[in-house]
Amino acid sequence: MPHEHPPPGRAGQGPRRRAQRRAAALAAIDPDWNPGTLGWTVDWQRHYAYLAQLLGDGTRLTAVEPGVTRHGEDVGRRLATRRRDWDRLNEEQQRRLGELGVHWAR
Repeated sequence: MPHEHPPPGRAGQGPRRRAQRRAAALAAIDPDWNPGTLGWTVDWQRHYAYLAQLLGDGTRLTAVEPGVTRHGEDVGRRLATRRRDWDRLNEEQQRRLGELGVHWAR
């Protein structure tokens, strides 16, 4: 029995549709699941989430200095970098950090 191939132009449509459905399902659970669509990296998103977790656990923002870690990541060092390079962040990143009380180090 010969192997049938999909008609030209139709190959890959099934995987594409599945990927689109999966992306929609993930977005319904967490709109930030794919930070690339938001304009920043997974690394940035991870450090932002770790900072939010620290603050949510009761850590004061003033106590998050270089050397303060979460899951082995130096959140304090990253925070200092974000403050220093504030003008390199997009408006949404600045807004989100601002909601946590983080502002530009002038």
